[in-house]
Amino acid sequence: MRQNLHGKPTGEKPSLDDEVMDLRVMKLAALLLFVMVPLAPPAAARVLLKPTGGGSMPLWTRSVKAGVTISGQFASTVLNLTFQNESASQIEADFIYELPAGAVATYFAYWAGKEKVVARIVEKQEAKNIYQRITSWSRDPALVEMTGKNTFRARISPVWPNDDLRVEIHIVQVLPSDAGAATYSLPIYDKDALDPLDSIDVKIHVKPDPSIEKVTTNYGIPVACGANGHEIDLSGEEYRPRKDLNVRIDRKPAKMHASLYAARSGGASGFFSLALMPDHSLSNATVSISGVKTSQLTQTRFARAKAFGPIAVCGRYLGSGKAVATLRGRSPNGSVTYTAPVEFSAAAEQDNPASKLWAAGRIQQLSASRRNRATVIAVSKQFGMPSKYTSWLAVPHQEMQDYKRDRDHDKIEAAIAPLEKAMKANKPDSVVMPLFSRFTQVCTAIGLDPAEELRNYLQYDMVRRLADLVAVGNEDSPEGRMLSGRITGILGLKIDWKDDRFHYAAEDAVYRMCAEVAREQDCDNPDKAKLDSLQARIQHLSELSGHDSAEIMRRATETYASSRYWYAVSKTAKGIRDGKPSELPKKDRERIKQADLVQYVKSEASSVAREIASSVAYDSPGAEVDELRAQLDRLCAYSGQNASELLKGFSRYETQYAARELMCALDTPKPDAKQVASLKARLARAAKLAGQSPEAAIQAVKTRDAAQDAEEEVWRSVGSLLDSVAEGNSSALQLSKLRARYDAACKRQGGDTGAVMLKAGNSRIADMVWQLIAEKAEPNPDAKTIAHLQAGMKRVEQYSGATLAEAMGQSNSDYVLYSLRPLLDQLTAELSRDRANSSRLLRLKSRYDEIAKLPEVAAADRSTSHGNRVSSYGALLNEAVELSLESVAAAKDAESARASGDVPKAADLAKKREEIKARLNARVSDMQYAARRGGDPLISVNAPADALRVVAIMPDGEIKPLAYNSDSGRWEARFDIPTYMPEGEYVIRVIVSLKDGTSKELTLPYSVDLTAPTGAATAVFIDGPGRRIRLDVAASEDTGRVTALMPWGDRVEMRASSERGKFFAVVAVPDGYASSPFKVSFVLLDNAHNRGVLCADVRAQ
Repeated sequence: MRQNLHGKPTGEKPSLDDEVMDLRVMKLAALLLFVMVPLAPPAAARVLLKPTGGGSMPLWTRSVKAGVTISGQFASTVLNLTFQNESASQIEADFIYELPAGAVATYFAYWAGKEKVVARIVEKQEAKNIYQRITSWSRDPALVEMTGKNTFRARISPVWPNDDLRVEIHIVQVLPSDAGAATYSLPIYDKDALDPLDSIDVKIHVKPDPSIEKVTTNYGIPVACGANGHEIDLSGEEYRPRKDLNVRIDRKPAKMHASLYAARSGGASGFFSLALMPDHSLSNATVSISGVKTSQLTQTRFARAKAFGPIAVCGRYLGSGKAVATLRGRSPNGSVTYTAPVEFSAAAEQDNPASKLWAAGRIQQLSASRRNRATVIAVSKQFGMPSKYTSWLAVPHQEMQDYKRDRDHDKIEAAIAPLEKAMKANKPDSVVMPLFSRFTQVCTAIGLDPAEELRNYLQYDMVRRLADLVAVGNEDSPEGRMLSGRITGILGLKIDWKDDRFHYAAEDAVYRMCAEVAREQDCDNPDKAKLDSLQARIQHLSELSGHDSAEIMRRATETYASSRYWYAVSKTAKGIRDGKPSELPKKDRERIKQADLVQYVKSEASSVAREIASSVAYDSPGAEVDELRAQLDRLCAYSGQNASELLKGFSRYETQYAARELMCALDTPKPDAKQVASLKARLARAAKLAGQSPEAAIQAVKTRDAAQDAEEEVWRSVGSLLDSVAEGNSSALQLSKLRARYDAACKRQGGDTGAVMLKAGNSRIADMVWQLIAEKAEPNPDAKTIAHLQAGMKRVEQYSGATLAEAMGQSNSDYVLYSLRPLLDQLTAELSRDRANSSRLLRLKSRYDEIAKLPEVAAADRSTSHGNRVSSYGALLNEAVELSLESVAAAKDAESARASGDVPKAADLAKKREEIKARLNARVSDMQYAARRGGDPLISVNAPADALRVVAIMPDGEIKPLAYNSDSGRWEARFDIPTYMPEGEYVIRVIVSLKDGTSKELTLPYSVDLTAPTGAATAVFIDGPGRRIRLDVAASEDTGRVTALMPWGDRVEMRASSERGKFFAVVAVPDGYASSPFKVSFVLLDNAHNRGVLCADVRAQ
């Protein structure tokens, strides 16, 4: 009978689709609550993705490959599943496999990159320790634990964003049966799957059995029958299963069917599994076997047994040959005895299904008593089966080596230190080899490769030294021969200068020699013999390693020249500071640009002024301050700065710091008199230098704090008011009270209630648009949430006077693409596959098109100063999807041509596909660039519609024709900013050829900004009701938007302050976070679409 979630009978009558092997993948719906909710079957399973500190999302199945062998009542399944991580984050996959009664998982493996990592049995606590240690390095282990009688949990970390996770599981089972038939089921159907499988390949082999009458499937697949048994093949691409695959094996009528799987394990003894299917239900049933000696049977007595069973008994046997299985029990008609002939095989079969079923039963028996712990562990390790005390642990080779190295670091260090010292000092073999032998013994005991460990320590220095010897032609010297011998004999490396391990050392040696050439050439009297020698060495090593010596020389010369130039600028500026004439050579002095020197002198003046202000405030000796003042005067005299004003400016900072620290010290319950006196003296000195009184400095800080608090209250009150308006669930009285609070706050601050309300309304609408877009981008968007957001926007518009167009015009519209980043990443990942899933690709594109057509998105798209970014991306996407579909079609046609024997046609199609793929890859790169940079900038020129020609001449010389846009009434074209363009200001020349034969030239300036916004962030608890923290970010002035990401999952859009580049927010802290420290992350987005990230630590309250 089919079981429901809690394992109780549903009461439904079993059918072919119901009486099945119910292998299901379970997901942990809420990890902290330990609530388990069943997922779809693993063939289309949604495995839980558990981002650290976050919720879960489905891991979709991309492909299923299964090889099944059915022998009598026993089935062995090799299941390969490939899952797709749709998350934009690196996460940990956490999933639970629930097996039906009678099934045992015998093998687990996964792929870390190209490496297949097979799980091994490790004692449970040790496995957990290793897993946790390696995951803390963000490496790739997998931990599989038994969490119940037929349940095991697999944890794999990390699963990379938009990447595949491939696992292999082996399962053996006793098949369920009904009246005269056994049924095998492979769960491949998922009613929630959004896309078809990329591929499915299921091959089922039913071994010959004289009791079999027929074999059928619920898919209507042809079943091939021959001397080797029955064969079933289900395969296809972009295949959407309509149900689970069930195979029914009907047997000829019999009072009792008996099925035996028996195989020796290599010696005279072996393992067996016996399944008996009587035609009546029995009570107090017993099973016995005669004719062959058996032992260690898992179970022979059964209180109750259902008709047609199966009743399964596993054990060990000695010898081979014919035997009789006897089943006795009480049926509804009285006592009954069944017998059936069986034959125990003499053939040996390693790791056969019977041995696994016996081991699982034996482990279960022994686990009933903790006294058997050692025996359970021994059986678990011998048969590779997880148990109550052991786990499967799968760790890639390199990660396990790193773990062992980290665990036994002290032993390795103690052994390698003398060996490393001896080898670096070129000590003879009589000294080195005994040390190497000792080191080898240490590594072997730990389980590490001594040569690999030595490479980690010595490879770089030894190869680099050998490269230097080769460069001067001394590779055959005693030192060169000894180095070569130890690199090959001890480090185990083949010397090949084109191999990466030697290639980089050779490049480094060539670069150092090129730098020496550049220095020598810059001398007043270059040494020609030295230069010739260096050039010959460079040529020799470059030829050996395959390096381009001319390119390396260019880089080395440029680096030397730049370094020499800025050294000269720095040295000259320091000479001006110290009042000393420059000692630089004349040619160095002549190279210096006056503007660079003045800028450097200004920077030096600021540093000195800052040091003076600090020195005075902290009462440094007068002689030191006098010397610094003299330096500042000299620097300002050269740069044209006002030394007094510069010093006052930095002194004001010192005054503010001292005043604030003093206020904090006085605000404590028991101020420290000594500290207060010291701070007062420091404030007095700083204030005097700044031309202020201490009282005025303190008052200025208080005034600033009060103004900041007042501004915060204005934004907090208007925010609460508009939040209530947007939610639409507040009464008129509640809104009236919130409005009164806002009006009062505005009045105290002296602000314009209408202007602030309009700005806040625009901000609130923009926030809701981003929420709307993010919800629409979800795999299963919530219609209620979308309708609520849209209704809320209309309410905010009506109440505040703001409009959608104005809100999006004032906001950074690149947030549209930013909010769609998970969807864009999925599109990019699918398009980047060698062979995309067409259905999935079209579904993802349809979602993008649907979002792009939203009025809110259209308003944001029109508002941007860089053109219609969303529609621009959409155009790139359309072309990429078309190319991808062409590529898939060409691949299918090529396969058909090969299958039909038309080799020339297949070759032509393969070549065509490669050309399509090259164009597709280029377009995908364009999409990634457009998403990152917000689309191609727009050149827009106001010129007559009947102009003969309008062209733009780009800074790199490219000529780009413009086309007339009748909608905008302007000539337009988009252009790519080359990735090699450095930051700076550029000019585009536009030439307009008019109808009368004259021409007109325009210049359009634009800037390239590749610098991510930077700044500083703070997060501190504030006084008042409830637990609240104030977030402050002081960012680059071009920062357009700041989002705070709270550790409990909230995303807070911070409000812009009246001061450019400053943002703030006040956030309520949930219970459980205030009592321990935590971290807040901030995402900064500037007006050039660059993204920066800050973090702030919050101390426990």
